[in-house]
Amino acid sequence: MRGRRFVLVVGRTRRSAPPCKKWVIALAKANATVFQVIVADKPWYLPRGLVLREIRKFTPAAYYANVLVEWYRGFAKSWQIPKDNAPHVIVIDERSRVLARLRGKLTDARLKKVQIALTSKPEA
Repeated sequence: MRGRRFVLVVGRTRRSAPPCKKWVIALAKANATVFQVIVADKPWYLPRGLVLREIRKFTPAAYYANVLVEWYRGFAKSWQIPKDNAPHVIVIDERSRVLARLRGKLTDARLKKVQIALTSKPEA
């Protein structure tokens, strides 16, 4: 995604799925390039197929191509995303720098903050 601004919507628990879905839909409607990152830190005995079926239940079909599944905790650890029920929204710029980072449910104020980060003038 180098050269383009985009948004990562990260969820670490099943409870974070509905608020993540709201973020993804709102950002897609605002013409943002958005990826939903699901940290599927599952027990070893759960089959991946079962987890993927569950993911499809709460991800709109139109956004399947933009879903990234992390089967372990490497992504969450490297991005310092705690295991909680809140969605984490990260705006990345053209040079892979973090422009904004939010935690929590979708609100008008939070959506506006993300939109401002997406449309702000790039730094030199």
